[in-house]
Amino acid sequence: MHEPHATYLVAGLYGCPVVCWLVILLFYWREHRRLTAISPMVGTMLMVVFPDGARTLLESVFFGARYGARAGFPASCGPSSTSRSTCSSPSS
Repeated sequence: MHEPHATYLVAGLYGCPVVCWLVILLFYWREHRRLTAISPMVGTMLMVVFPDGARTLLESVFFGARYGARAGFPASCGPSSTSRSTCSSPSS
C-alpha cells in the first residue's frame, strides 16, 4: 500500500485518535480539582480513567508510527535519509 492517498489516510486515521486523546487528557488534567470537589467518586474515576487514557494515547502514537511507516509516511525519515532535514512528505 504505497499509494499517496492511502498513505495519508493511514496517517490521518492514527492522527485523529492521538489528537482526541491529547484533548481529553488535557481536560482531565485541567479540571481535576474542580471535578474532585464535586464528589470523591468522580476523583476516583479520574484516577482510573487518566492512566487508561494515557495508555491509549501511547498505543495510538506507537501503532500510528508503525503502520504509518509501513504505508510509507513520511517517505524519507530516519538514518537512511541523505539530507540533514529529518523528514519529508511522500511524493506522488
